[in-house]
Amino acid sequence: WFMFLLLFGIGVAGAGQILTFALVRDINRPAITSTAVALNNMGVVAGGVVFQPLVGFLLQISDHSYVSSGAVVYPESAYHFGLIMMPLCFLTGLFVSWFCIKETHGKPRHLTL
Repeated sequence: WFMFLLLFGIGVAGAGQILTFALVRDINRPAITSTAVALNNMGVVAGGVVFQPLVGFLLQISDHSYVSSGAVVYPESAYHFGLIMMPLCFLTGLFVSWFCIKETHGKPRHLTL
């Protein structure tokens, strides 16, 4: 059940990402909406570019690794330390979405006449 809850939480959190495209459209002028959507999409890809090396760096500095058969092995506690960024970023995103984003009710902020 615990694994089910974790995977369900990942699905719920990931499903919210599609809403960012609508939000970007609503809060930007029509002349720059395409650029803003592209920048939003780049943020998703940049997450992998930033977090993979960051988690690896945090694993390396955990000082709990050992070498077995020529491969570096990290204990569970090192992964807890290395992956702590994931829930912190999730909580940051939750905070930003609750307190920093204003509802537009599907109406663009910049209307063209």
